[in-house]
Amino acid sequence: MCWQCDNPNGTIEEYLDGLCATIDDHGWAVQSVQSDKRPFCYTVGLHRHGLSELIITGMAAHAAARLLNSIPGGATADVGNLCWASGRR
Repeated sequence: MCWQCDNPNGTIEEYLDGLCATIDDHGWAVQSVQSDKRPFCYTVGLHRHGLSELIITGMAAHAAARLLNSIPGGATADVGNLCWASGRR
């Protein structure tokens, strides 16, 4: 799940190109940071849609990524705050 682990000879430019491609293709990306103490996942690119970036800590990366990817689809921008669309909880 770690790009650097999967691409030990890759450059930061290659990593950033891949991240930008994901954002261009899907509207945002989810990054995960593994840690023995407290892993966390966060979004990158929601600000392009007028939404706040989001972070989840202390949850397994796959579960946090799934949750973070599900939130923006039911959200709309309202003065820079995350607001649920009508009928969504």
